[in-house]
Amino acid sequence: MMQTKHSLTIARLIRKIHSAELTAKERVLIDKWIAEDERNKQLFLQLTDPEYLNAQELDYLSTEEADWEELKSRITNHVHPVRSWRYYARYAAVIFLPALLLTLYFIYKKDSSALYKNEVGAISKINKPILPGSKRAILVLGDGSRVELEKGIGKDIAASNHISLNRQSDILVYADRSTSSLKKQIYNTIIIPKGGEYQLVLSDGTKIWMNSESQIRYPVNFNGPERRVYLKGEAYFEVAKNARAPFFVQTQHAQVRVLGTHFAVTDYDDGQLIKTTLLEGSVKMKSGKSEVKLVPGQQGRLGDSGRLELVNDVDVLGEIAWKSGLFQFKDTDIDQVMRQVSRWYDVDFLYTGGIPNIPITGRISRNVDLGGVLDILKFAGVKLRLDGRTIKISN
Repeated sequence: MMQTKHSLTIARLIRKIHSAELTAKERVLIDKWIAEDERNKQLFLQLTDPEYLNAQELDYLSTEEADWEELKSRITNHVHPVRSWRYYARYAAVIFLPALLLTLYFIYKKDSSALYKNEVGAISKINKPILPGSKRAILVLGDGSRVELEKGIGKDIAASNHISLNRQSDILVYADRSTSSLKKQIYNTIIIPKGGEYQLVLSDGTKIWMNSESQIRYPVNFNGPERRVYLKGEAYFEVAKNARAPFFVQTQHAQVRVLGTHFAVTDYDDGQLIKTTLLEGSVKMKSGKSEVKLVPGQQGRLGDSGRLELVNDVDVLGEIAWKSGLFQFKDTDIDQVMRQVSRWYDVDFLYTGGIPNIPITGRISRNVDLGGVLDILKFAGVKLRLDGRTIKISN
């Protein structure tokens, strides 16, 4: 009885690894289970291996109905847990383990929720987790004064700058002053620290999502023949259409010109790829004398030669996954992965013995603590350890 309930607990935890919901206490529990038996370790590696799961999914789709009937028969007859675990794993792979939980439920027909809570609650001595980032930003006004937006803005500041702050959704909104007689161009700046993100709406209605360790400088009101903002880092734009006033995003290394469209721009100082990804509409990306025009699904990249390169059939939703609270990787080199993790969790990283050649593919929630992300990278074969707030990666 205890063994079957414990199996259900482990199944729950493996499912939570795939959904990136595993807590620090739960990690201790599953690590203990892995260390108990080499067979546990091998099974765990299978059920957390994307290639294995994908192969099992294809295998399942080609399985004859008779095989599925045999599976149901085995469930009904309460197959011995040790034998059934591996057998059922191939079917559970179809939907990344929730089916495994359902299978175990039918095998054991017991509710193990009380035991699950007791087992996890019994582990009290763990390291304090490093929490994920949050809605944090600093607003720099035209006179140089700074406001920490997570603390709110005073009525006087809001009124004099024609801005409002929605504390429930953490969105900074500028009022439309297109009919204002004010001619002087006043600029504000939003600074997003490491471990932060924020959203703002400019006076023309353009929506901007800012990623960690980024900043953007913009006029509080657009009153000229063009709309121009200055970006460092990464942001996603939904530009309000205005054919009479083209919108420009100026970065350190490139310029993006649009009329009205949805796109993302990345231009960090730390060596990450400089790129513009187009989701909707049309944009022109320019760097020096090099220029490319993008259509939806394309990406403009600044190559090592200093010239812009056009890339087709880009995973555009993956490029802006951070906006939806996700890390999403597809054959991404470990250095690019670590740069994203470092910015979101406000940690450092260093390599001992060179950068490992381990491409990462998968999706991880940005809402879990750092330990959850590092566990998944370990399962992918990355050798690393956390020393204070520094991730040390060995080759």
